Amino acid sequence: MHPIKLSSKTLVHISSGLYRSTANALKELVSNAFDADATLVELNTNFPHFDVLTCRDNGNGMTQQEFVRLMDGGIGNSSKRIGDLNDGITERGRPIIGRIGIGLLAIAQVCLEFKIISHHRRTKTAFEATVDINPYRRPDIAAAKLAEKADYEIGRYECRSIPYDEKMAGVFVVSKDLLPTYADRYREDVRREEFEQVPLKFSELLHDFLSRRSVMELGDYWQLFWELCISCPVRYVEEGPLRPATIVASSEHNDKPKTLQLCRRALGIAEELKKSLIDYNFTVKLDGTPIRKPILLPQKETDPVECRVFPVIFDNQVDGSQLKYRGYIYIQTRMIKPAEMRGILVRVRNVAIGDHDLALLSYEKVQGFRRDWLSGEVFVEQGLEDALNIDRHSFNEVHPHYLALQRHLHRILNEDVFPAALRASTISGSRRKEDLRNSKEEAFLRKVTFPTEARV
Repeated sequence: MHPIKLSSKTLVHISSGLYRSTANALKELVSNAFDADATLVELNTNFPHFDVLTCRDNGNGMTQQEFVRLMDGGIGNSSKRIGDLNDGITERGRPIIGRIGIGLLAIAQVCLEFKIISHHRRTKTAFEATVDINPYRRPDIAAAKLAEKADYEIGRYECRSIPYDEKMAGVFVVSKDLLPTYADRYREDVRREEFEQVPLKFSELLHDFLSRRSVMELGDYWQLFWELCISCPVRYVEEGPLRPATIVASSEHNDKPKTLQLCRRALGIAEELKKSLIDYNFTVKLDGTPIRKPILLPQKETDPVECRVFPVIFDNQVDGSQLKYRGYIYIQTRMIKPAEMRGILVRVRNVAIGDHDLALLSYEKVQGFRRDWLSGEVFVEQGLEDALNIDRHSFNEVHPHYLALQRHLHRILNEDVFPAALRASTISGSRRKEDLRNSKEEAFLRKVTFPTEARV
């Protein structure tokens, strides 16, 4: 038997093109800060020039020894949860997100060189490092390295100790050597005549999101905000994710007692999830705007839409390991806006894996427009991590944990969600007919009733 080796060129591809979008790459830096017990992460794109990209957090920081270990073969071999240290929980009680250890190179998605400055709280030490992968993306140098059999080498770094500063505790990542494809994309977007300025208040940002059929109407820069809002382990908007009074009022008079019971259980789960995110005390800002999970269902408290919500709960052994998750599936008798919020979103340890899935994990039954009525979230607390693809944006769909999740969600859709949607749409249709009939009668009476002066 002989060892299987990866060439440096393969690892360059992994580090430079791993993530689907800029937001997915930045999400990894945010996740690292979450694991380091930061309470604040500030991302800055230097809008509207997009010539500098920075990420600063106030977490525990990283030691120079830890950094060197990662650079010297530790990428892809994270020690964060070796032996399930502390049961995968940080000192602040947060579930540790990172596992692969490749997140440190996430910024390489959009640049060729970057700098890391870290001030480590416990050891009161600090270092500054420069990471350069530019030469290894040139075909001639990559070929030369392969000829030298420089396996595993994807770049160069230099590192030096600097004085520790308590006020600077945490990690600061900065790059000025940004790829033209990244910078030009956002520059061109914000120069459009129809471009709308992103507000500093998230409540105003939320209004713009929820008033659109699709976030893509707003352009690439707004899309960056949306993807980070959806994917990061930040808190919900204050009223979200579900409006209990509106949903209960819609369910209690017009559906089966079982549906109302399920509704109350789902609302309880949503409230627990909301509270846990608040307790993490974690804030992310993008270009000065604090971001939140932009999920608010139904979108208007006074909206007469028929709506139902159902619990998702699972805690069992699957193929010899524990799988535990909880969440909700919401459905209403009207299209959900924006389109990016339709479908089911799976989160593993609070971080979104991909986007809302309108295919509902390859749900086979035809439901037509009813899929546009549905939105849901599943928070996975244990398991499913081995089913994650390396980009943390998708799953291995033949993994036992993924198949168990898929079967469970499809059963809920078949037995509860879509039957209730059919009943609710019938109720909603009857109500619309009644409203139309009443409006026609009122219009007729206005025509035939004489003014009081005419009767005298």
